[in-house]
Amino acid sequence: MMKIAMPLNMVSAGQKVKLVEIRGGRTIRRRLADMGLIPGTKFQIIHSGFPGPFIVAVMDSRIILGRGMTRKIMVEEVNSAKD
Repeated sequence: MMKIAMPLNMVSAGQKVKLVEIRGGRTIRRRLADMGLIPGTKFQIIHSGFPGPFIVAVMDSRIILGRGMTRKIMVEEVNSAKD
């Protein structure tokens, strides 16, 4: 079954995802890479609702992302141990 990539801002809190693509220029790609977010990275959504920030857990860190940035980060759901 083919997985469909979606913008990070469409993902609910508690879900685990894998970063597929960053739809932006060199600056945003570099900024996210500096935070540990590169294609292939798996992470969990901690908080995605309004009001408040969009928070993800990457390895042992928590990262707060702006809503504009979350629209440029394409992810796919991770459902099983083999994903």
